[in-house]
Amino acid sequence: MRQQTLIKTVEAMDKTQRMKILKYLHEDNVKLNEAADGTRINLSAMPKRKYTALAKFVKSLDVKVDDKFKIA
Repeated sequence: MRQQTLIKTVEAMDKTQRMKILKYLHEDNVKLNEAADGTRINLSAMPKRKYTALAKFVKSLDVKVDDKFKIA
């Protein structure tokens, strides 16, 4: 998964999913840069193995739920 695709996928996720990604990155000892408006990750500086694992994890979270099954 390309970086821009990964970024757009994560941006489209809800807060719970993004928190799971942050927890995953924290547990994988990825350097997180916290700012007043959010947390940033330098994907270019991430080792390829970790980036590939992150992309797989994000893909596993990116499951579309049909509107009739969503909880309002």
